Amino acid sequence: MCQISGHARATLKNKSLINIPLILLASSKSKIRLIAFVDY
Repeated sequence: MCQISGHARATLKNKSLINIPLILLASSKSKIRLIAFVDY
């Protein structure tokens, strides 16, 4: 259980690191797309 949650947390951190530039790109293009990224 601890291992699974730790792994999930690590992947979540990696995903958010990858998504930061995408979110910045999206926000510069349109706020709607930013909301879509945040929801995703």
